[in-house]
Amino acid sequence: MHSSKRSILVIDDDSDIRDALHDALSDEGYETIEAAGGREGLDYLRSHWMPSLILLDLNMAPMSGPEFLAEVARDASLSRIPVILLTADPRTQEMLRGTTCAAYQEKPVVLEKLLETISQCCESHSPCLRG
Repeated sequence: MHSSKRSILVIDDDSDIRDALHDALSDEGYETIEAAGGREGLDYLRSHWMPSLILLDLNMAPMSGPEFLAEVARDASLSRIPVILLTADPRTQEMLRGTTCAAYQEKPVVLEKLLETISQCCESHSPCLRG
């Protein structure tokens, strides 16, 4: 169902992280949708209303964050959705080259910083923000 609230699709293979993000984002007035992996996230995007933003774990299996981004880039309607990568991988900057990510946040996520980045992305859809 489409809502007037800002909606965020959270794609992470760790259910504890998805639950924590859901709780924190709901407390801030965001509607959250959760997907346990890249393929599930793509299936959601192709069959529902577009979210305002995607929070995407970088290292997942079987479809990684970069693989998800490559699929999204092939679809003009999906590629307009800002994506914030969430990662503990120290090679993030290197891995982001050539992607359309709006920003990234290192794990463990600092909630205040993440909320600020989400607000900026939802307001401006700026393609050049970095975490």
